[in-house]
Amino acid sequence: MRPASTGSAPDRSVTAAVCGVVGTLAVGIFATRSVNPNGRGLIDGAGVHLLGVQALGVLVAVVWAFTATGVIAFLVHKTIGLRVVRDVELQGLDMAVHAETAYEHGAAGTATRAL
Repeated sequence: MRPASTGSAPDRSVTAAVCGVVGTLAVGIFATRSVNPNGRGLIDGAGVHLLGVQALGVLVAVVWAFTATGVIAFLVHKTIGLRVVRDVELQGLDMAVHAETAYEHGAAGTATRAL
C-alpha cells in the first residue's frame, strides 16, 4: 500500500471529500446541548436520528455532485470535446500546451522532478 499523498489535485479532492463526510457524520455522533440546545447526537443520548439526518445530507450532496459533474462533462463532450487529439496526447499536454515538461527523465527511463 502506498503512503497517502496530498500533492496532486485529485489527492486533495479525495482528502477534502473524506474529511467533509467524516466531519458531517461526526456532528450526528458528537452533538451536545452545550453547543446547540436543539441538537443532541448519538453520544448525548438522542439515538440515531441526527446521525441519520447527517447521513442523508451526505448522500444528497454526493448524488448532486455526481449528477452535476455528469451533466457538465456531457455538455463539454458535445461542444468542445473532452479529449485532445491522439498526437497531442502522445506528446504530452505539458509540451503541446505549455511548451515545457513537468519531469526530467533520468537514466534508465526514471523520472525525476524538474526544479
